[in-house]
Amino acid sequence: MRNSAPCHSERRAKNPLAVHRGTLRSTLRVTPLCLVLALAACGGTAAPVSTGSPAVSAAKPAASSSWSPELRQVIDAANKEGALQLVWSESTFGGSQGAAMIESAMNKMFGTNIKIQFQPGEAQPQVANKIILEYKAGEKAVSDVYVGTATNFVPLEGDGALLTIDWPKLLPDRITPEMSEQNQALAVITGLTGVTYNPKAIPSQPKTMADFLKPEWKGKLATTPAGSGFDSLAAKEVWGPEKVMDYMRQFANQVAGIIRCGETQRIASGEFPALVLDCTGSEALVWQEKGAPVDFMIPLDAAQIRYTYLAVPKNATHPAAATLFTVFMLTAQGQDISWQTWRADLHLMPESHTKARVDDYQKQGAKFFVLTTPYTIAHPELNDIRDQISKLVAKAGR
Repeated sequence: MRNSAPCHSERRAKNPLAVHRGTLRSTLRVTPLCLVLALAACGGTAAPVSTGSPAVSAAKPAASSSWSPELRQVIDAANKEGALQLVWSESTFGGSQGAAMIESAMNKMFGTNIKIQFQPGEAQPQVANKIILEYKAGEKAVSDVYVGTATNFVPLEGDGALLTIDWPKLLPDRITPEMSEQNQALAVITGLTGVTYNPKAIPSQPKTMADFLKPEWKGKLATTPAGSGFDSLAAKEVWGPEKVMDYMRQFANQVAGIIRCGETQRIASGEFPALVLDCTGSEALVWQEKGAPVDFMIPLDAAQIRYTYLAVPKNATHPAAATLFTVFMLTAQGQDISWQTWRADLHLMPESHTKARVDDYQKQGAKFFVLTTPYTIAHPELNDIRDQISKLVAKAGR
């Protein structure tokens, strides 16, 4: 366990995309990493998440003596805290229903008695911004655990608002360095960005992004306010900025309306035959199993993975319980609950349902681009593209 460096002197990531800049004042009340019983790894970074499947063993039994010494310390500290505050949408991890399931399973697994208080909250960017403002003001974070994608984690990491924790050391048989970015953001869900559509309302069966520029699709498409997923295509490993902007100028003329990811009922009702691009295909699976006319596809020329990460804010009220919760979500049982409540899990795990979908598309010729936090930080030009896309999208459907 690395604990030689002062707990308040962890290295801040250089983040050109952070929405709040400047050096943090020494007068801020910073929650020291020591509060997680010296489990935070001061300094050091981990390798970017890969698309390979590392060797992982099965989940361990409840209150097992074979937990790592570091995790046993977290379990004891979390039990003393006795509570956990979570804020995110009702669709994330099953919302309030999922929180109750996780509370029961986590306490049984670790022999704890932690009460989870769940409150539906704003979208990921707004919650991240609130945590940053609270951190700078010396106030407690609105949520003990933050959940979001790479783009939303960039400002949090850049402003030094997250605990640095050696995640692989806590659960070495499950968590690998590839899952732990900057030893702060821990990948727990594989998001497959693609198109959610109503098979009864579409004019033709789409296979590539070019299909949505055909005349028969005009006025039949919805997209998200920020044009989710299009920014990744601007990466040089995929389309590049010029091709993306050329596509978006044409695509904007096809769009009939703007909706958010997760508003799948509007696709099922036929209000919009398709959402291009949807953040993940999880909601489509949930509605499909309910018998709704909804399906999901990944354009073979735009295959991408966006991980959903968990992290613990430095100003968390219950940092140990938050750490234990995050670890639990990568146990086999935690991943199973994620699949039950959200139809989403991490494809890097051998028991993953999502892995089969990734493998299937790869067999069809799809080459997945993985957008990670380190990649986003290293390519600030994507932020400029994102702004341009948002402006084009704002005019769409008028």
